Amino acid sequence: MNPVFLVCFIFIFCYNVTAQNAKTITVKAGNDVKEFIANEMYRYPKFLIGKVFFRDGKSTSAKLNYNLLVGDMQYIDLNGDTLSIANSKEVGYIKIEEDSFFYDQGYIELLNDGSTVKLGIRQIIKLKDFKRIGAYGLPSHGTIESYGTYTGSHQVQKINVKEDLVFSKQTNYYFGDKFNHFIPATRKNVLQIFSNHQRKVEKFLYENDINFNKHQDLEKLIAFLQVL
Repeated sequence: MNPVFLVCFIFIFCYNVTAQNAKTITVKAGNDVKEFIANEMYRYPKFLIGKVFFRDGKSTSAKLNYNLLVGDMQYIDLNGDTLSIANSKEVGYIKIEEDSFFYDQGYIELLNDGSTVKLGIRQIIKLKDFKRIGAYGLPSHGTIESYGTYTGSHQVQKINVKEDLVFSKQTNYYFGDKFNHFIPATRKNVLQIFSNHQRKVEKFLYENDINFNKHQDLEKLIAFLQVL
């Protein structure tokens, strides 16, 4: 897939995605956007041999990598083309080296496989904004329509590269159950999951000042929940 098309695609279709934690990255006008995408768009520096386990019990091996720009697990086919797994809803989980990815309305990477509750993470990169260089060399915000167009064949027709591109790398944490169903890691959800121990959980959250946007805090919380 054309890297420049990916920029347009993500801006149009992922603009409204919310995140618990976001890091802003700006690519200045004149810099190589393709280089930025190549360095940031994948979970791993290169495609690695992994295994896909489907819900019907079947499995297959391939060179895999998670694409943060499109939110898909991708593989390299026999022709050397990079493709997304088409039947993601049929995927039980994916194993890449020591990492596991579950599909639940999107791919979630497992961080902690707790016996009581699991901790997962989903990361995406989206094009948040772009600033055209206007009068007197000052940046001005553009619009989707003025940014570029594309055809159904995924070929970019027009693109303005004389812009500052503002990307947002978003991190979302999730709680998972023994059936590998995941929900956002929030105070409300953890109290709902452990409603029988609500007072203990509330006390722990207060005394430890748990931040649901921080990995270390959530690991501490998961360790506490395992002994309830």
